[in-house]
Amino acid sequence: MTLLILFVAFWLGIVLRNSPLAVSAISVLVLTYALKRLSKKIAVVSLLVLSIGVSISFINIDIKKESYEGVVIEVTNNYYLLSSDFEIIYIYEKETDKEIGDVLIVYGIKEKINSEKIESKFNFDDYLKSKGVSYQIYPKRTDVKSYSPIRVNKMRKEFIANFSGEVGSLVSSIMFSRRDNSEIISKFSSLNILRLCSAGGLYISFFLKVIEAFLKKRLSDKVSRVVAFTVLVPYFLFVFPKPSLIRISTIFIIRFTNDFLLKKKLSYLSIIAISGFSILMLDFHFALQDGFIIGYLASIFAHFLVNSFKHVKGIKKKTLTVLTLYLFLLPLEISYYHDFSLLEPLIQVAIFPFLLVFMLFSLLCFYKVPIFSIVEKLYMPINELLSFINKINVSFHIPKMSVLLVIVYELLFIAMIYFASIKLKPMKRIFGVIVTSFLTFYILPINNTFSNEVSFINVGQGDSILIRNRFKTALIDTGGSLKYDVAKEALIPYLKSKRIYAIDYLIVTHDDYDHMGARDSLIKNFKVSNYVDKHEMFPLNVGGVILNSLNSYAKEENDNDNSLVISFTVSKTRYLLMGDASKRIEQKLIKENIDLSSDIIKIGHHGSKTSTSEEFINKVNPKEAVVSVGRNKYGHPTEEVIRMLEKYRITIRRTDIEGTITYYSM
Repeated sequence: MTLLILFVAFWLGIVLRNSPLAVSAISVLVLTYALKRLSKKIAVVSLLVLSIGVSISFINIDIKKESYEGVVIEVTNNYYLLSSDFEIIYIYEKETDKEIGDVLIVYGIKEKINSEKIESKFNFDDYLKSKGVSYQIYPKRTDVKSYSPIRVNKMRKEFIANFSGEVGSLVSSIMFSRRDNSEIISKFSSLNILRLCSAGGLYISFFLKVIEAFLKKRLSDKVSRVVAFTVLVPYFLFVFPKPSLIRISTIFIIRFTNDFLLKKKLSYLSIIAISGFSILMLDFHFALQDGFIIGYLASIFAHFLVNSFKHVKGIKKKTLTVLTLYLFLLPLEISYYHDFSLLEPLIQVAIFPFLLVFMLFSLLCFYKVPIFSIVEKLYMPINELLSFINKINVSFHIPKMSVLLVIVYELLFIAMIYFASIKLKPMKRIFGVIVTSFLTFYILPINNTFSNEVSFINVGQGDSILIRNRFKTALIDTGGSLKYDVAKEALIPYLKSKRIYAIDYLIVTHDDYDHMGARDSLIKNFKVSNYVDKHEMFPLNVGGVILNSLNSYAKEENDNDNSLVISFTVSKTRYLLMGDASKRIEQKLIKENIDLSSDIIKIGHHGSKTSTSEEFINKVNPKEAVVSVGRNKYGHPTEEVIRMLEKYRITIRRTDIEGTITYYSM
């Protein structure tokens, strides 16, 4: 127990600055295990270890040179990580042929990692920082000093090529954690079990036990364990450096040492603690990685559950343990998917045996057993089962919990489990009702019943504006990118975080890709009731908010001038959205002598000098100007527009600086 407390304290110190959700969950574990057993001596040592963890988290080596020699430690399709002089550097190289173990000399200028931040999209900067990467190089030249003799990426691609497209995608994901945008992976993603469809610890642990059990019929326990682990080493090389693999391998070595070499045996919790310490000593950045966080949280809490459910037996105990573990990890689940499904634990139990069999036969193929046709056939029931589950599954859209709410939830939940374990039924019922009420009120869209909002969503270089009047919604433009699916990666997660289940009106102002590029994907993957793209389809009534189209000049020579210009009022605040309309359209609107006065204006054409004339701004007389913009080669927003807005003391708000900009009202 002492080792576990020290390990958790060290882990907590490392993540304290970077991972609020992990901090809250780990803090609850500390409270759960330590309150009754923490002596003054252990408390002092724990604080010391905690402070060491905090100090280590500030380590950031930055050596500036003309060239960087190092070894490749991780590779994906379009980049690799180079370990050079005690620092890890991100190297961009499209369709790279580099392999783990290659020794390189990279020439180029090292810069701080600073990728574009898009609403709800996977934060690549944080992902790299969790691996200890703070700097990047776009290489001018790369020299190879020596090649790794094992070309893992090449062999992996050759192996996957033995399967048809969708089957290969599933094999690649479940065996090697290599995911793509195929339909089968999308089905897993929509059920929030994408992380189950990967080279996870459950599979590796299961196969180790199966091989070991088979060998024990002819060999001793000691030899069986060694052989079982050795048999899987070739596969491990293709999964490295996945945290779950490193965790399982470390625990295996410590347990082997404990069972066969030590006289004084270690407890399960001590083994967990020593393995955690070992990994963090190898590289303390593992503490920030999802695989490490979920793996150790699940291992420690599962042990707590086993002791709590001693009075429960058989399948009931296993089912109760799985369900309870899922609910404990629910805040982390919500932070990934913005979804909560009542059926998810059952879905995982139902799909796991199919995936287990599928991976077993895929693994046999990996070891040169020619049964590829069997794997192809096994794919069909998995695909059919996923399709069926997708039809019956009901999920609730919710935002991720704040750190304070996570701590409150976890403490209430653990109190409920504790009182259940000591068979104190009245307290178990009370805390059961409290936890159920907590989840119910958090899941239900109660806030949406009383509030309105207008959100200028950060979709990078493009436009997307959400209008929500209680439960009625309109989305004006979708943004669009050639690099990623804006609908799947930004818009849909954002809508889910707002507890929105349908778009009543999807309005596209004009046909520029940065305004409608994500339209088709959004319509395919999210409920859209009405599609609007013409001036004649206005006015629209969005739950009492009337949207008017002001640009009646159809078929202009410049496509931007065909852009819808939309005016509306929400809770006495008047908005004017200019789309990409130019100064030419602005002049026509002025001549119509209509009331253009607005509190908030969405500046035309992302702040281009072709829009936003001084005369027009005088006519609108806004308090605030929103510029929807991302990184671009056009120089948007231009200094000319910014200076003019500043001249009239108009507050300037930019999505590329602030992220998504939201105006709430009741």
